[in-house]
Amino acid sequence: MSNILITNFCNQSCDFCFAKKLMADKSIPREMPFSNFRIAIGKIKRHHSNLKTIKLLGGEPTLHSEFEKIVNYALKYFTFVRIFTNGLFSTKTSSFMEQKTPRVTFMFNIATPTFLYNDKARKIIEEYIYKFSILTNVDISLTLDPSFDVNTFFDKLTRTKFLTKISSMRLGVRNPEAKSKNLFGFKQFPIIGNKVISLIKNFKKINNNLLFILDCGFTKCMFTQNQWIFLKKMKCAKITSSGCLNNLDILTNLNVIPCYPLSQEYNLDLKRYSIKKIRANFIVRKYIYENEYSLNECKKCQYNISKKGTCLGPCYGFKMNSYFQNNNFKLE
Repeated sequence: MSNILITNFCNQSCDFCFAKKLMADKSIPREMPFSNFRIAIGKIKRHHSNLKTIKLLGGEPTLHSEFEKIVNYALKYFTFVRIFTNGLFSTKTSSFMEQKTPRVTFMFNIATPTFLYNDKARKIIEEYIYKFSILTNVDISLTLDPSFDVNTFFDKLTRTKFLTKISSMRLGVRNPEAKSKNLFGFKQFPIIGNKVISLIKNFKKINNNLLFILDCGFTKCMFTQNQWIFLKKMKCAKITSSGCLNNLDILTNLNVIPCYPLSQEYNLDLKRYSIKKIRANFIVRKYIYENEYSLNECKKCQYNISKKGTCLGPCYGFKMNSYFQNNNFKLE
């Protein structure tokens, strides 16, 4: 899957953001020029001729000065355009996107400072989520770490009508950037698992049909055996492996990265290479990382894929930082 990051600018400053270094890199254009967007669309379409959905990310993608032009162009080549947004967009932008439904779909991030701490703005975002969920496919995302307070979060959700129509919720872990200090260690993994179970139980009371997707960064060792049984019995929750290097994120300058946490470590130029070659290169890189930054905790784990398990371990940024820390490298 290929994602296009059309702008580096964001109107939020989330603690969990693992793209801060990338956003602050002045060598990368703040906005993707429309000419670069056309190149990206052409390359993706040639590689994925049957792809129906293109994903637009940022930053906050709706802040791009040519956002409407970009969406209209993308809709010429793809059935759907998926917008990853924090919901802080103008009424003009809202009206434009409403006109494009159901072909424009959404992933709303509800873990931003504004959503969590600004009651007035949260009400507006909730209304957007509910409005668009009636018109098109809408999902929400929430990022967790050991300090996330589940009870406080639900206390803020005084209006839950907006949750009744969404189809899925993507739960993420606060992954670190490579070559920086990890925000927590293996000992805190079970705390995250407990918070996931608590969140799911609370959300199921509001929307029993909600599908939960546990993103890359989650590991099987975060959960007890009983918790895994609970997740399987629900039949509405699934966990993805730490196979994020199979994805491609295309930056505003047409450099391609395997994921945000590794954005400062490795990239290839889309103008120079085809998506097929870039993907093949990233797959090789994945095996290099797995061998070079293999952790003792993962080697001993019963769920490890090398022991015929299904878990590839935590985020590659986490693995790299843990390896460096264990070998006394200086981290930022």
